[in-house]
Amino acid sequence: MTGLHSTKRTITLVLGMRLIIPFLCVGEVLTDPRHSLIALVLAGVGLTDILFQFLWPPQDATGPSSLKAVSLRDAGYALVFYWAYLHNPQVPALLLAPLVLAEMMVSFPLAVAKGAIALEMGLLGFRIFSLDHYGHPFIHPSWPIGVGIATLVAYLLGRQIKEVAEANYQALITKQRAKAVMAAILEEARKNNNSGRFASSGILDGMDALLDQACDEWVSEAQCQEIASHLSSMLKDTMQQEHILTEREREVLALMCQGHSYRQIARLLVVSEGTVRAHAASIMRKAQVHNRQDVLAWAKSHNLLPQ
Repeated sequence: MTGLHSTKRTITLVLGMRLIIPFLCVGEVLTDPRHSLIALVLAGVGLTDILFQFLWPPQDATGPSSLKAVSLRDAGYALVFYWAYLHNPQVPALLLAPLVLAEMMVSFPLAVAKGAIALEMGLLGFRIFSLDHYGHPFIHPSWPIGVGIATLVAYLLGRQIKEVAEANYQALITKQRAKAVMAAILEEARKNNNSGRFASSGILDGMDALLDQACDEWVSEAQCQEIASHLSSMLKDTMQQEHILTEREREVLALMCQGHSYRQIARLLVVSEGTVRAHAASIMRKAQVHNRQDVLAWAKSHNLLPQ
């Protein structure tokens, strides 16, 4: 899959398909016990391969390169099985081919999978020719038709798995992007409320946990409503902070924080000193402080100073 890192669910589905291969080989043993050695060997090797994949997965077990390697190994098993039973009319030599095709549909681009289908049809024709050449009875038409139906089913199954995997991958990317945006919003809210009621109540920390849960798993409607409620409250709180002072009080506050005296502020704003003192008193009352140093600390904590 180009550019696709499969989900664990896809890996599980492919692993399940691979598990069928040893059982098919064992089934051949029951069909023709006299020529069962290669089938037994393939069953043992295939089962060992699957156990190693399950117990000791490679570092990139969920990546496309790992799935391609698995599909190529299974294609090798299918070719060995085909070669071993090419001239045996009692055993379907292409028994493993449909499963391998389904795996390749998941692991490779569509063009490669179509090439595999063409190769399978070619091997089917060569099988019919070989049996006829060695004087075996004519194959009933239902047999190649059955191979064709199995191939079609495998193609559709592999395509469906691939589409689901790609949809899951896109959903994962969307979740990650949404989480990044929400995390940025929370971080900005944390800055704007670092000494307000949200910081003191621990709501922002709770929002982090809710956000992780919302992005990593399904959440209930009540939890979604809780997230929306907290975000709405934070926006409202931030807007209230921005409008807690009048425009003139913001001008006075900025000059106070620059160290200007009331007289200097009055001269800069072209107002009386009494007006400046009235504005300063209003600011201190709103900030619930009693001196200029505390006003400066309050203004910084509420991001009320010019950037």
